[in-house]
Amino acid sequence: MFKFLSLFRQLVDPQHPSGGVIDTNEVDSPHSNTEDFLKTGPITPEELREPVTEFGFRLEQPIPGQEAGNAHFISDNGVATIVAHFSTDVWSELTPEQRELFDVTDDGTTLSYPKNEPGDKVPSTQDNQPANERYNSPQMMDSMPPRNFSEDERNAEILTPEKLAGMIRNTPGNELVIYTGAGISKGGEKPVWDMPTLQNKLHVDEGRDLFLKELLNDPEALREAFKTFDQQINTPNPTPAHKAIKEILDAKSAAILMTQNGDRNHEASGIRPIHMAALPEFYEFLKGRTDKASLIVTAGLHADELSFFSWIATKNPNVKIVAIDLGGEIAAYPSYLNENDYILPGNAQETLPKVTEVLISKEAS
Repeated sequence: MFKFLSLFRQLVDPQHPSGGVIDTNEVDSPHSNTEDFLKTGPITPEELREPVTEFGFRLEQPIPGQEAGNAHFISDNGVATIVAHFSTDVWSELTPEQRELFDVTDDGTTLSYPKNEPGDKVPSTQDNQPANERYNSPQMMDSMPPRNFSEDERNAEILTPEKLAGMIRNTPGNELVIYTGAGISKGGEKPVWDMPTLQNKLHVDEGRDLFLKELLNDPEALREAFKTFDQQINTPNPTPAHKAIKEILDAKSAAILMTQNGDRNHEASGIRPIHMAALPEFYEFLKGRTDKASLIVTAGLHADELSFFSWIATKNPNVKIVAIDLGGEIAAYPSYLNENDYILPGNAQETLPKVTEVLISKEAS
C-alpha cells in the first residue's frame, strides 16, 4: 500500500464560489506543510490561498523487508517535475536514450523528469527522508500495527441513518471524531481519483521496480497523470457527503474532523479538517485532540493505514467505530471493522445527508 509522504501548502481557497470561506479568527488546526503543521492559531487569507505545490508517495516493495523508494511531484512556476528517489543506483540501469531524458544525482539514486537546462541541479524536495534509508512503511502511531481483521471477522452491525444520527446526538462533541478517506471525494461533479484509480494511474502501489519501469517507459505520460491528480486536489469540489459532514460539525462544534485526503473539498464546504501526516510530531499533536474519542465515524476510509484505530483502542477499549459505505449492492466492510463495530450501507452521498437531516431535525425539536 502506498502512503502520502508529504503535502505542502494550505488546502483552501476562501474566494471559491462554493462558499468555502473560513473564519480565520477561529481556525485552530495544523498546517499541511510538514515543516510547520504543528503551528496553531489564526491562519491568514494569504496562507489559505496558497495551492499545493508538492506531494510525495512512498514506493513500498511488495515483499516485506525490501528497500523502498519515494516519488515526488513538484509544480513550480508552471513547470511540473517528477523527482523519484531510489535506495540504490538506478542510473546504471538506463539506456543511453533514457539518460538523455533525465537528470540524476551524483550517486545515481535520484532521477528528475523532465531534464533541466544545462547547469541546473536536480530539484530538491521538502521531504527530508534520505532515499537510501531502509524503510518499509511510514511511521505508525507509537509503532503499532494497523487494526486489520480477516474477511470472516468483519461482521459489523448494520445501522440505519436514524440510528447513526442518534449515536452522534448522544455523543459529547469532544468525544466525536469523523475520519475521511479518498472514497468520499469520488462522488463530486469533478471527482478526485479513489485509491484503486490513483494506484493504477500513478503506479505508486507497485513497488520500486515497476514504478521505475513505468517512469522509464513513458515519463511524459506519467507526468501528465501526476499533473491531473495535482489539478484534482487543487480544485475545490465538495460532494453532498462533504456538506453533510460540515453540518454535523456545526451541530457538534467540539468534534474533530480528520482526513487522509489531499483535496480541498472539506475546506470548500466551510470546515477545516486536520490533514493526516505520517510523522511522529504529528501524532503527538493528534493525541491531545483525539484521546477522549468514544465514537469514530469514517467515510471513504478502507484501512487503518496510520494505525490510528489501534492507538485509540489503547485509550478507550470500548470506542465505537462506524464506517459509512460508499455504495454497491453489498456493503464493503473496511478491514478495521469487527463484530463490535458498525456499518451504514448504501451510498455515502445519499446516506450522510439523511443522517444530517435526522440529526438537525431532532436537535431543533
